[in-house]
Amino acid sequence: MTKKLADLVKSFTNSTYEEQVEHIRRIRSARHMERPVAAVKRVKRETKAKHKSMDSIRSLAQSLSPEQKAALIAKLKGTT
Repeated sequence: MTKKLADLVKSFTNSTYEEQVEHIRRIRSARHMERPVAAVKRVKRETKAKHKSMDSIRSLAQSLSPEQKAALIAKLKGTT
């Protein structure tokens, strides 16, 4: 038996119902910790998506004509 399981069995037999429920909640919340490898993969995926959107914005801005760029800049300055 693991240490957490052994602690759970000992404390379960000697505690009240409310203490048992609180102990189960604590164990469940500790169980939902993100693994380091999964966290790294999630960050890479988010970063990749962010770069992809920035590249699409950059390519869209490069494809605009000078008149369209000036109109866009004027419109953006007017809204802020």
